[in-house]
Amino acid sequence: MVIGELARLHAARYKDKIAFKDERREISFDLANSRMNAFIRSLYDLGLNKGDRVAVLLYNCAEYCELLYGLPKGGFVIVPMNYKLVGRELKYIVNNSEAIALIYEQEFADTVNGIRSELDTVQHYILIGPAGDAKSEDLFYEEMIHNHSAEEVSVRVSESDVAFILYTSGTTGFPKGAMLTHKNIFTNLCNAIFVRQIKSEDKILDVPPLYHCAAQTEMFAWSFYGGQTITLRQFDPEAVLEALRAERPNIVHLVPAMQNMVINHPRVGDYDFSFIELMLYGASSIMRSHLQKSMEIFGCGNFRLQIPSKRRFDRSQPLPHVSAS
Repeated sequence: MVIGELARLHAARYKDKIAFKDERREISFDLANSRMNAFIRSLYDLGLNKGDRVAVLLYNCAEYCELLYGLPKGGFVIVPMNYKLVGRELKYIVNNSEAIALIYEQEFADTVNGIRSELDTVQHYILIGPAGDAKSEDLFYEEMIHNHSAEEVSVRVSESDVAFILYTSGTTGFPKGAMLTHKNIFTNLCNAIFVRQIKSEDKILDVPPLYHCAAQTEMFAWSFYGGQTITLRQFDPEAVLEALRAERPNIVHLVPAMQNMVINHPRVGDYDFSFIELMLYGASSIMRSHLQKSMEIFGCGNFRLQIPSKRRFDRSQPLPHVSAS
């Protein structure tokens, strides 16, 4: 199985169900697949070829979810970049990955413009959102989609083809590009869906940044079963609380530091969390006191990544082992 086949099957199976939602827009499974097809065609028209790397510098958004599916569907390799990095760090990743195109948004225009002359392989700059400080040669994501056919593409992609290059934190030197094949992604997806007992009617609030494999895994896992992925542009505890109130997702994904800021927000007691069935965390350990407080506030009996909370937890048993999941 390859990522593009998942996108096509999702479109046929779930059609107009909402797949991805952010603060600005929502996109159905069918529309997302059509937009992926059009964008893939636009990249091939620009002269990109299968195997070319495309760097992505975005905050969380519905378009990011499209790209995580769409670029590998087209046979391209997506290189998600940490938006907290400074120009010289981004320059290293872009050059090291030999990216042919760079997709970015207006807020990063100054950073991108500051390193353009030093990006050795980038031939195309693609902007998502308003023009702002874009250069005259820049292309616009929505225009590229609008100007190309949305018919299903036929790109020969195999499970052994590289789909993602995710860069490590570089704590012991320069970041290393971890190359993940379609089979790697799909195997991880299978592991994730096996332990989460996902339902088609689920809605997940997936808060961590989509450049990280943790958020990517949850997006892929829930969309696999037709669940809706809701994402926030950036983490903010009040924005999380408001999203919980407005969207009422039954699944929530917050890393421990995010959880801690949410449960200690001065207005957390004003919100109803009775609809939450499962809280996911990972990426670091969590203090036992924070876990206990989270369990009390959100009403979830177990925050371990693998175990559904409300339906199976016996509160007479000791707290689960507190560690990174």
